[in-house]
Amino acid sequence: MDKRLLIVLPACFLILIGWRFFFAPKPVPHTPNANPPAQVSASNTGQTAAATGAAESKAAPTEPEPLAEPSLPRLADTEPREEVLLVGTPGQPGSYRAVFTNQGGGLRELRTGAYFDRAGLSPADQADPEHWVTLLGDPRKEAQAPPLSFALRTLPNSEPLRRAPLENELWRMKVLEQDGVKEGVEFTLAPGTGVTFTKRFRFVPGKNQLRFEVELQNDALAAQSGPRTFDLTPAAWMDPNSGDGYYAEPQAAAGFRKNVAAEVEVESIPRDPSGGELTGTLAPATAGGTAFAGVHGKYFAVLLAPTPGAAKCFAGAQWRKVQDPLAKDPQHPWTQIVADAQVELALPEKGARTQAAFDVYAGPKDPDALAAVNPDFAALHRYDLSWLRFIAAPLLLLLQGLHWLCSSWGVAIVLLTLLVRVVLFPLNRRSQTAMARYTAKMKRLQPRIEELKKRYEHDASKLRTEQARLMQQEGAFPPLGGCLPMFLQMPVFFGLYKALGISFDLRQQPFVGWITDLALPDRTFEINLHLPFFGTVQYLNLLPPLMVVLWVWQQRMMPAPADEQAAKMQKMMMFMPVMMGVFLYNYAAGLSLYMITQSGLAIFEMKIIRKYWPIDDKEQPKKRNGFWTKMMALQEQAEAQKRAKSRAR
Repeated sequence: MDKRLLIVLPACFLILIGWRFFFAPKPVPHTPNANPPAQVSASNTGQTAAATGAAESKAAPTEPEPLAEPSLPRLADTEPREEVLLVGTPGQPGSYRAVFTNQGGGLRELRTGAYFDRAGLSPADQADPEHWVTLLGDPRKEAQAPPLSFALRTLPNSEPLRRAPLENELWRMKVLEQDGVKEGVEFTLAPGTGVTFTKRFRFVPGKNQLRFEVELQNDALAAQSGPRTFDLTPAAWMDPNSGDGYYAEPQAAAGFRKNVAAEVEVESIPRDPSGGELTGTLAPATAGGTAFAGVHGKYFAVLLAPTPGAAKCFAGAQWRKVQDPLAKDPQHPWTQIVADAQVELALPEKGARTQAAFDVYAGPKDPDALAAVNPDFAALHRYDLSWLRFIAAPLLLLLQGLHWLCSSWGVAIVLLTLLVRVVLFPLNRRSQTAMARYTAKMKRLQPRIEELKKRYEHDASKLRTEQARLMQQEGAFPPLGGCLPMFLQMPVFFGLYKALGISFDLRQQPFVGWITDLALPDRTFEINLHLPFFGTVQYLNLLPPLMVVLWVWQQRMMPAPADEQAAKMQKMMMFMPVMMGVFLYNYAAGLSLYMITQSGLAIFEMKIIRKYWPIDDKEQPKKRNGFWTKMMALQEQAEAQKRAKSRAR
């Protein structure tokens, strides 16, 4: 069984890895917009958005409202300015550094002080926002005009409510305080069209959450039926910061329900620097409506969801690619992708106002933290686990329980591997015994098989018939349960592969010695070695080569098969561990640790346990009327009928 496991498991894993290499996730095809999207550049503070077909169809055409007289009062700032807010306690949820700007009335940058750019920082360094994880904004110093998050843009049926693009206007900015403590910012703009726009941000103490409100006040216009639709961009720029080349980030995402009672599903589109389609639909029109929209990477997310009272104003979501003017490769400048939420606001009667409130999550992709702000946000974690979540989620819970016992994620992975091996040991032992007896019987029959090959060298059909008869007479059939342990272990392996690949718990968690982050390759030291066909190898990772050595060692300990073809296959499979090591060279150290432990336990079992508890390979009496005997009888019956038909002709 172990021999088959070493053949089938790597082959399946190569298929999985090869699929990710050669069929990397690309944006699903969408119906292009009626109007071509504008090429959006990070240096363009306005971030001109394409009026997408979905938004236009959602916002029912209404008779354009005439602009108000120019004499109507205009309320706006005269000079661009920024406001920096530091809220919360570093190292705790709810700690942020936010840079607000009145140009467009939104966020230029958002950093979380609950998580840091590297492990092992001193308390003084942890208090320095330079070491905080950047959730929104371009962290590069040479970026002259960082993109604007929470920009509000008009669409065709709301165009008459503005004179200049709202994302370019200088909004009035006021800091909100409570008991002398800064808690947020309010932006106000009256463009002189008879309405006043208000955007309000408030940080929720102790949570990875902001409360965002947008208001539309009618100052001088006659009320008209029908909503006014706007594009709201909650996350304009999320810098890839996981260091994982296997996870495409950032991604624009939206959650939706097919019906009111259905579970939230997620559509997520990864960035595509080469371009292609530049915009498309994220949340399709469904009876259940859109639950949330935002952008996420491997470990962090910024998501926007309407509060229960504002659910009807959430009209859908679009994805849109963004150019990077500082892109190193001018042929692939589309390094960012954003989600635009369509927000519908009714134009109220004169003197009244319409408000829509939203919960904003800005923090780690931890399922409990996501659900604490909005239960719908937890669907993003389920999406990352994909169809393997039914296996990966219980494994993550078990891993968390083991970590609670030993306080080390590395030790927890080792214990999880040991636990799986112990649970499957009885099945493994039974399978190994059956395979050993089958191998012993085949060795005894090998001379007779060779004799048949010589006798029927030129009659392949007769050779197969005689070999089958010999096998039936001797009861030499592979045990049906020989592959059962392998099939039980494969879901565990693939589930753990997925779980370790996205688990936030492993981020910046050390193990021993040079292994400082189980979520990244072990990176012993930097080598910057250029290899043909592979490119530049930046770091020497020791765990993958160690894994290859143990796999080869384990394979060499397998008994040589009696069959010549099986022996050739075993020699060919000696190269499989090397290929696995190449594919997994830059994968998470936690997965390498799991595979090293698995191979080490298998070697321990073969060298130690079998020494004191040898496998009984004595042949057992032939079973009468067994499965294979019945199958061979059916085959002989079919052959007899075939010969009878031939004689009849």
